[in-house]
Amino acid sequence: MVQHGQPVPAGAHPPDPPVRLAGQIVNLIRQSPQLRELTTSPLMCALTCGVFLDRGPAALAGPEIYSAFVDMLIERRDIERGIERPRLPRSVASIFLEDLACYMLRNGFTEVPRERVLRRFAEISDTLTHGAPPSDAVLTALLVESGMLVEPEVDRIRFLHQTLQEFLAAQWFLHNDELAPLVGRAHEPVWRATLVMAVAQARHRQSEELLSRLLDRFREDRLRRPALAGLLQECVRNTHRLDPSLRRAAEDAWQTTGSDPGQSWFLWLNSADPSTTSSLTGWLLAEPTLRHGGGLTFVELPYSEQPTPPPDMHHPACLRMRGRVGLGDLVDAAVAWRNVQPSTDHFDLVISVPESSMLVRISPDHP
Repeated sequence: MVQHGQPVPAGAHPPDPPVRLAGQIVNLIRQSPQLRELTTSPLMCALTCGVFLDRGPAALAGPEIYSAFVDMLIERRDIERGIERPRLPRSVASIFLEDLACYMLRNGFTEVPRERVLRRFAEISDTLTHGAPPSDAVLTALLVESGMLVEPEVDRIRFLHQTLQEFLAAQWFLHNDELAPLVGRAHEPVWRATLVMAVAQARHRQSEELLSRLLDRFREDRLRRPALAGLLQECVRNTHRLDPSLRRAAEDAWQTTGSDPGQSWFLWLNSADPSTTSSLTGWLLAEPTLRHGGGLTFVELPYSEQPTPPPDMHHPACLRMRGRVGLGDLVDAAVAWRNVQPSTDHFDLVISVPESSMLVRISPDHP
């Protein structure tokens, strides 16, 4: 037997059959809003499979997803295709890609004319001290060799996927230690996604500075306070380390906002298991359709503060949600979460609209 072209040693386990591997990858995609947002083209699906086979499922979780995709495109794509030629080093390619991503983010561009890209690349080449490649060679490398950039129309350049642009822009702000602009425009959907990625990738000091700045803006910007509260909650969930006092201040912020009047819902879950509630909250925070709609804020209500629960629910967990998202999108996201749970038949969800008789039951008996 052979595995990746090499004989399998005696006594070693044979590789998983392709059908089983495919099933594992499909399950990962179903269980991850991030992967469902990314795998929208054949190339992105192929990249997902490549990362899974090369690095395992751990590389397809959290912010590591985007770094793994960039590595695969820049460093491994030619190798996987059996093409031998000089490649633009990852460290050099990142300089050009991060600058372009930040430029496009600042200006609200999803596509840029080729000539403008070449001018920016030429400016960057002038700043490099060791063997600066010409701008046209850099663009060719990123278009043809790696595929990080694509040309959907003649002389129009964009990133292979919007989330890769957001990831690389976040890298630029972190590497240049320019954190204020991220927070200043965090209410805009694309900037919001970039800020969340920056918090997830940042060093401890930088992530705390970002959250501290975001908390200050939450206190000052009353008009956008609900959206900023949801963003605070999402950022806190994506940090690796956080000073307890800063965490408490952020929690107080979204707790207060979550109890304010406005567009809100109660989501009831017939499970008091904290890990289940956390799983549902994390799923809804990461769901792209909800995030792009302005995001949600979640407050789990203690039993003594819960309104009357729906029929047939006894001592359920109750989340009060607030945000500018469509009820239909919220229901779809909750259904998607329930469908990937290992004990799907057990979970019964009910979304209720305060001051209304509307109940949306999401359960095995009421799909």
